[in-house]
Amino acid sequence: MMSTAKNDFENYRKMSEPLQTVEEADEALKNFYQAIEEARKKFRIMDVHNICKINVVNAGIEKSAMVSAHFGNTLEGAPMCAWAFAEARDELNSALSKIVKQEAE
Repeated sequence: MMSTAKNDFENYRKMSEPLQTVEEADEALKNFYQAIEEARKKFRIMDVHNICKINVVNAGIEKSAMVSAHFGNTLEGAPMCAWAFAEARDELNSALSKIVKQEAE
């Protein structure tokens, strides 16, 4: 099955700009989750577990917040996250090994 990860540094910098209120962040997440639900139905994806990190100004202080949501069978959330963690860990270890090998040459 297709697996994809993407570094998108130009867009990442833009997305790192904080939303100015918690209410604005909540609205953005609500709309994003609605789009996930619609895409899930359109493309017949059984389960989706989503983890978001968002920057927001709260009480005058810029903060990062993380939230997650599961769409489908909520009992699948933890096993899916465990699988994703192992995949991400393996990708990180592979990238670090390449860096160490390049520096050793």
